Amino acid sequence: MDTQQRHLLMSVTKSFVGTVVAELISQGKLDENGNIDKIVPALKGTPLGSTTVRQALDMTAGMKYSEDYADPNADVWSYISSIGLKPPPDDNSVATNIMDYLKDMKAGIPTGEIFNYVTPMSEVSQAVVVTVEGKQFNKVKEIDLAYRRAAETEQRLTQLIEKQRKEKLDNETPYASV
Repeated sequence: MDTQQRHLLMSVTKSFVGTVVAELISQGKLDENGNIDKIVPALKGTPLGSTTVRQALDMTAGMKYSEDYADPNADVWSYISSIGLKPPPDDNSVATNIMDYLKDMKAGIPTGEIFNYVTPMSEVSQAVVVTVEGKQFNKVKEIDLAYRRAAETEQRLTQLIEKQRKEKLDNETPYASV
């Protein structure tokens, strides 16, 4: 795999894209309570369009979606085909690009109420970032900020763990010799 090939990140994508969205919210460029269709016009009139940025991030958008990898008919396989990582079935029964896939998603449970792990919500969040910034996702400067914040957080956590380990060692009572 090289820099020109697509990378399948799946769950890692949620954390990364979510961090970029959080940067845009903190900068006032994005309202987390804003409806997706006000930001991504292509999703106007769809169940996803009426959800909020926060609901997409929290996986409470209410979409019908199955990510059961043991089920050959699970929604995840259509999703993977729509992003070009798996050939579509011969019967052309699935969307051949991500935006068409998102437009075709159906509501399944009440919006905003129940957590439902839906991998394509990362695609929705990415579409929000691309629209707000007006450039391809990999060209968005907040990605650099997200990397920096992740590195700073990792450094702080490492320092905290090291401090706690040292305090524990300092507080241990040495065994008395017999």
